[in-house]
Amino acid sequence: AVVTLLGAITGGAIASHSQRRHWIRDKQVEACTAILSESTRMQLALRRLWRRGEKVGWNQALALISLVGTPAAIDAAAKMDASFWLSTNRMKDLGAFDEMVWADIVRDLEQTRLAFINGARGETVGLDTKLQRLPVARPPLPTAQPDAPEGHAS
Repeated sequence: AVVTLLGAITGGAIASHSQRRHWIRDKQVEACTAILSESTRMQLALRRLWRRGEKVGWNQALALISLVGTPAAIDAAAKMDASFWLSTNRMKDLGAFDEMVWADIVRDLEQTRLAFINGARGETVGLDTKLQRLPVARPPLPTAQPDAPEGHAS
């Protein structure tokens, strides 16, 4: 009877630990998904800020990742947050700017988002392969053209 009772208690403890681990993983995936969703909205909001002067913000997703995320996910989200702040400040400092400056801002934002995605894929989801680029279907961003020699049109 004692062996049966110990078996039941041990089994219950193992099941409880397993359920807790699965719940935490599900919450981590949910938090990473929220960061990715909100970061996409944030990038679009920055574009609206540039074009129309609208306000931007995304603190709810940061709060969620801070609550349940792994240290690496929290760090990657903080880097993305810093990139948003730097981009917003750059836009305010420049005032009016062209598509080339916007393309530079987008590249910076997308690099930090890609780093977050690859970290979440490895640490939270358990996938070893890294993405080389974001899965976005937008036209290529403009790149700076080298100056043409004098007397030649570019």
